[in-house]
Amino acid sequence: MRFRKERGQATIGALLLLPIILAIATAFALLAVAIAFESHATTACRVRVAKQQAEAARAVEELLKLNPSAKRLQTLRVGAERGLALAIATGNPGAIALAAGALRSVKAAQVPVRALQIRWLAYGRKASAQTPAEARAAIQDSLPPILGNQLHPGGVQLVRPKFRMVADSPRDQTPVYLPAPDFQVSQNGGIKWKAKLKQTALDSIIPSIEMGCTMTLEPITKDKWVPSPTEDKLSSN
Repeated sequence: MRFRKERGQATIGALLLLPIILAIATAFALLAVAIAFESHATTACRVRVAKQQAEAARAVEELLKLNPSAKRLQTLRVGAERGLALAIATGNPGAIALAAGALRSVKAAQVPVRALQIRWLAYGRKASAQTPAEARAAIQDSLPPILGNQLHPGGVQLVRPKFRMVADSPRDQTPVYLPAPDFQVSQNGGIKWKAKLKQTALDSIIPSIEMGCTMTLEPITKDKWVPSPTEDKLSSN
């Protein structure tokens, strides 16, 4: 009789512990899945961010290619403006007309170059501005629904790049554009995502899942720029 009573108590105790055991087992199973997908999510992030940064790099390179024409035309414009001023000072109508015509020609030649500069500046800024959102979307797309539904949505830090190409003389119609001195720092962009599983009772046991990536651009020659990872080493890679 006593044996049956003790066995019954043991059974009840086991039944009481069963939900806790199942909760722990479920949490660690989810953790194993999360770690397996952490590296996958980070890789997806890097692919997407590298694509955005490559677009920004293209804008940098196109602006640099325009610099010789921009500089030559701006030099011609300064000379034409001086020539017109001298012609006006002489009061000679023929000289004035000739100088004015030369200045109009230079101004006309500057218009398409300036249009291209504006286009590539906008292109680089847009590609850079979209980087954090693209990084986040890449991670979300790479995670299976069962895992995404078990992660707290907090802990997201968006790193926003700033496409800083600086005009050497902003007042010029076709200035020379160069990367700002802190270009590699300001161009850094992506996402840092530190997530926890929705098992609050086990927060002290289960570590955060670290996903994300950040990249900037770095020069490999004076005219060629490429994406370069900058994020800290994550837990699974």
